[in-house]
Amino acid sequence: MSAKKKHTESYQNPVLKDRLEEFNEKMKKHLSKEMMYLTEKRDDYENQILQLKIEKEQRDKTLFQHVEQKDIRKYFSPLNLSDVEEDKKDEKQKELSGQISGIQENIARIDSYIGEIRELIREMDELIESMF
Repeated sequence: MSAKKKHTESYQNPVLKDRLEEFNEKMKKHLSKEMMYLTEKRDDYENQILQLKIEKEQRDKTLFQHVEQKDIRKYFSPLNLSDVEEDKKDEKQKELSGQISGIQENIARIDSYIGEIRELIREMDELIESMF
C-alpha cells in the first residue's frame, strides 16, 4: 500500500475523525476559558487605570485649586519650602502616569494573547474541516 493511500485512508477513518473532533472541542473549551480569564484580567486592569486617572485628576485639582489664595511672602523667603512640596507632588504624578502606562502595556499584551487564541481556534477549525 502506498503512503498516499494510507494517508487518505487515515482521513477516512471514522474513529480518528471522532477523536480529532473531540480533541478540537476540548481545546476550544480550554482556550475559551483562557480567553474569559484574560478578558476579566484586562477588565480589572482597565478599572485600575480608571482609578489611577481619577486619583491623578484629584491631585491635579488639589494642586491648582487654591492658587490665588497662596501667601505671596513665600516667594520672597530665602527658604522656599513650597518648592520641595511641589516636587513631591510632581513625582507622585509621574509615578501615577508610570503605573498607568505599565498597566496599558499589560492590556496590550493580553489583547495580543487573546488574538493568538482566536487565531489558533480558527486554524484548528479550518484544519478539521479540511481533513474531513
